[in-house]
Amino acid sequence: MFATDIPLSAFENEHWENFFKALRPAFKVPSTYCFSTPLLNAEHERIKTKCEEKIEEATSVCILTDGWSNIRGENVVNFVVTTPEPVFIEAVEPGEDRETGKWIFDAIEKVIKKFDSKKVMGVCTDNASSMKLAHNLISAKYPHISCYGCAAHGLNLLVKDILGKVGKFSSILKNSKTIVKDIKNHHVPHAIFKKKQKIKFGSGKGKSLKLPGKTRWSGTTDMLKSLLENKSVLQETVIDQRVSVSKKAKTTVLDDDFWDAVKCGCDLLSPITDTITYLEGDSANVADVVTALAKMKTQILNAAEDFNMHDMVRVEELVKKRCVFIVKPVHLAANLLHPIYRGKVLTPNQIQLAITFISEMCTHLNYDCGLVISNLARFRNSEGIWAVKETNTGSFHSIWSAANHCTPSSWWKGICADEPLCPLACRILSLPASAAACERVWSGYSNTHTKKRNKLAVERVTKLVQIKSNLKLFSSVSSGDKPKMNCCTIEDGLIFDVDINDRAIEEDNDAGPEGNGAIEDNDAGSEGNQSDSENESAASSYNSDSDSVQSASESECSTLSESDDD
Repeated sequence: MFATDIPLSAFENEHWENFFKALRPAFKVPSTYCFSTPLLNAEHERIKTKCEEKIEEATSVCILTDGWSNIRGENVVNFVVTTPEPVFIEAVEPGEDRETGKWIFDAIEKVIKKFDSKKVMGVCTDNASSMKLAHNLISAKYPHISCYGCAAHGLNLLVKDILGKVGKFSSILKNSKTIVKDIKNHHVPHAIFKKKQKIKFGSGKGKSLKLPGKTRWSGTTDMLKSLLENKSVLQETVIDQRVSVSKKAKTTVLDDDFWDAVKCGCDLLSPITDTITYLEGDSANVADVVTALAKMKTQILNAAEDFNMHDMVRVEELVKKRCVFIVKPVHLAANLLHPIYRGKVLTPNQIQLAITFISEMCTHLNYDCGLVISNLARFRNSEGIWAVKETNTGSFHSIWSAANHCTPSSWWKGICADEPLCPLACRILSLPASAAACERVWSGYSNTHTKKRNKLAVERVTKLVQIKSNLKLFSSVSSGDKPKMNCCTIEDGLIFDVDINDRAIEEDNDAGPEGNGAIEDNDAGSEGNQSDSENESAASSYNSDSDSVQSASESECSTLSESDDD
């Protein structure tokens, strides 16, 4: 019940009562109160204890946090701890307090103090200006903790930059939305479109038209792909005499130049959205960020080769700006220590920054700096335990090949445990690439705290979501799974040629001093990235450099009248 979002009052139904009576007449179904209070509290405490044990066993942890507004418009801030598997530990209601940088710092510090502070190696949040202030306060008090922004969120902002600041794309976005809305928002055109789609692709095989969410800017790629796949169907639809669409939409659909531009936009944005998807995975760590960005940057510049010079230069500038925005010294150090990447995409200057960061961490964590750095030199030169050795059969064997079959931290702990560099390498390589685990928690909230269950208190919803989110960590199905390897392929000549200390590249501050604004996009509509059957969706808590995004409009929240006996 708790793990599957079944209403706590579900069994107070005569059909369920008759079912259990027939199954076992002597069995008495617990009441709604029993489910919602003693049983829920007992299960929550059981899961909480197991989570605390898991965190205690971890060598190091990273704290992820993000804000959201629930179905009633109440702000909630959640905290996830990665071990490196994500554990949802608590949610906090700001209430009357403003979510300033100081408030966020105090909230994060309370979480830090629940553990040995030396165990906490990182804090990953979104890129709001209030979060950046909290980062500065944390780094000042806990210098061993690396604070960095969510890479996936930063790349969402890159898509926003390209769509808003490269001339040719703003018109593509606007025209594409017009076409999708003219078809989807009118039942006759939509019905004719679906019929023609079925004839062309077969029943249930066509891709529905999609609209991007208000803040999930990467959803624009899905919209463009859905248009391209349905190009011929759309053209047949708009010329059908029964269809009444705007003159602009009809002209655009029949314009070959428009479709060339859509293909161009798709080619340019696809590397970004693919990278976002990759970095949002639970198995992606900070080492993956640099290599993924280097690969993405190359693909984007290749796609932009046919642009006019002004647009090509502008795209390159925007990509560089967001790379500087995302990458911190901890990313460089992790990439250098990764047994597959080994800093191959780093420039000499970036390698020096990574070594400096490692030296500073040694000081903060009381490691022998000289011993660790000399061990790093042997690691980079493939000496000692890392040397390639010839076997008796004449073949060559080394421990490097094992890195393709286990996680980086497992490789260090399992093979190089006696090396001075191992403890620090394991700590750094356990840091996640993004705060997407928080997003998945919000998905749990949206499935639990629905319109029909809008009277559930935040505390009770949090308990239900904690149980649901954390149960999978102790599932017999998932516990035996092998660690997922999720490394980027390194192509010859791939270099991350971006100076992350280039302060001449200014970061946007769209949200103002406290980051409480939200991206405005009145054309986005409410469908988000959903198909026709998925129009009721959870709101995304990703936003611009601003803070949280409302999960429901004020009008929706004010008209909710459905109740739940929970």
